[in-house]
Amino acid sequence: MDVAVDPREARPVGRSRFGEIRVPILVALGSFLVFAAIQVALTRHYSVPMREFCLRNEGEPGLDPICRFLEPAGGVPRWLRPPYLGWEAWSFVRFAAVAALCCAVAALGFRWAFWIPVTLWAVLPAVTGVFAYGSGTTAPDFIGIPWPRSLTWMGVGIEFVLVCLPAAAIALGHHGVRRPATDRRLAVGSFALCVAIFALWQSTAATTYGDPTVNWTFDLSRVLPLFVLGAILGLTPRTSWLLALAIGLSWFWWQTFVANQDALTLVSIVPFMFAAALGAAWRPLAVGLKRLEDRPWALFWIANGLNVADAVVTWAFLRTGQIAEANPVVRGIGLPAKVILVGALTWLLLRTRPRALVWPILVLAFVMAWDVAGIILGHAMGVG
Repeated sequence: MDVAVDPREARPVGRSRFGEIRVPILVALGSFLVFAAIQVALTRHYSVPMREFCLRNEGEPGLDPICRFLEPAGGVPRWLRPPYLGWEAWSFVRFAAVAALCCAVAALGFRWAFWIPVTLWAVLPAVTGVFAYGSGTTAPDFIGIPWPRSLTWMGVGIEFVLVCLPAAAIALGHHGVRRPATDRRLAVGSFALCVAIFALWQSTAATTYGDPTVNWTFDLSRVLPLFVLGAILGLTPRTSWLLALAIGLSWFWWQTFVANQDALTLVSIVPFMFAAALGAAWRPLAVGLKRLEDRPWALFWIANGLNVADAVVTWAFLRTGQIAEANPVVRGIGLPAKVILVGALTWLLLRTRPRALVWPILVLAFVMAWDVAGIILGHAMGVG
């Protein structure tokens, strides 16, 4: 009996699944060993000046508890004792986690996008000043122990290469899967909506919580890498676990080492979850709209439902007398006429080009997001 074999599933004789991933595993191991050696060298670099300081000030009150950590104990070198051992261990955990995330992105079929989120995560603090060596200076974020200031960018570059090498080996070896296909025009429209809502969210947060400059920079460093990661992956059953892992790692890092908060509250994780979910929402939104294209009446009612909801929210705020309608057309014709006009236009599309109803839905979805931002700002200013 003849058996047909799909050429895409064919594998050279004697080649196992382990043989296919052997190169990425070896590259990952080599990168980790080089990174570990660098961390030990940096630990020794920082411990020597401290040891010399203790020797120069031997006997001074208050220094004994600190300097005792720098003394070898039982043949154990300084860099294998607290607090240095803790610094190194956390560096190793971060390197392994970031490298694993990059590898997972590459293995899931996003072959040459794995480097973008980690680059934003490292470089944005240099622009925003979240991680500053001192007053008036900015610096990028490190995966491991920070390098000396004069070697900052060289250190970030070396760490970036080491953490991305395993994922690059996966991408070069074509060890990935094909991404699910989506309608390109709906994908672009859905992604544009997510980007617009993200920008609206950030501008609203910056206006609500004080100095717009400070809040813009802080939030961008905190949530933009997750938004971009979500946009790359999209929200699917295969990628949801990866997004959840990235959210957890980012939240723990920022709350513990940046915000300096000992208590990790569930409320503090919400911005991280929202950023990743918003970035990934374009794919399910595009898929859902594609399915609804064959149900034009559903598109019609969704569009008009969003339009009526926008009118109701706008009317409720106008009643306070503290805000005015910003749309000159609506000011001229009034809210009831606007509801009727949009209804007539969507009815015309329903009769002539029903598939085009997806575009009013995307526009009205952003209008509703604008309304929500207005509610938040109104609450912050005591309106309503």
